[in-house]
Amino acid sequence: RFKAKSKDGDQLLEYRIQDIPEDQFDEAAKFQCEYLIPNANLFKALKITSNPKAVEEFHKLFMEKLREKISIACYCDEELIAVNVLFVSSKNDPKANVSQKDHEIQSFFEFRAYSKQNYNVFEAHSVDKFLTAFGLSVKTEYQGRGIATEMLKARIQVLKKLGLKVTSTSFSALGSQIAAQKAGYKVAFEMKYEDIMRALPKFDFSQSDTGIHKTMEFVKVHFKIKLR
Repeated sequence: RFKAKSKDGDQLLEYRIQDIPEDQFDEAAKFQCEYLIPNANLFKALKITSNPKAVEEFHKLFMEKLREKISIACYCDEELIAVNVLFVSSKNDPKANVSQKDHEIQSFFEFRAYSKQNYNVFEAHSVDKFLTAFGLSVKTEYQGRGIATEMLKARIQVLKKLGLKVTSTSFSALGSQIAAQKAGYKVAFEMKYEDIMRALPKFDFSQSDTGIHKTMEFVKVHFKIKLR
């Protein structure tokens, strides 16, 4: 639990972050479609919102990851105000078959493959698994109150609970990059959007609020105490 300003003033309210209940998975997936897809640079670059079928496909992808039962959400009373869809990426995960999907879905996975070619988390940290995310979104009227930072701090607790070493995610927007930095995440790799557009012409990042796409991580450090 933490305190932050209300959506319509300076009054401090209590917010809570918790696991997403199974009966709210659909609501959380719809929340991502409403607040993440229209605003995140990666999705805007593919103009996802102009294709309702693609939005529905992403809803299915959100649901798939939510079923891992490790995603988190933030509430003010009973109002859902933020969602972070989390999942564990494993070295031996089968390659996603998106050949029959809309071209926006295919392009999204092309970006993930391109990003992995440039920076491989498994190799960088000598791990077989790491915690990652499929989008962090905050309800519009609650943005600018530090909620994204608190959500990213809460993700570190999920990391520890799972016994994993690393949480690593792509942060495409300036606001999310700042929130991650405040939460203690470090930049592991950067790509200029102009370079991405040259490599992947289907993406149009010309309206991005930043020129840099960042992979940012929190790495759990184990301290060894030597006894004399």
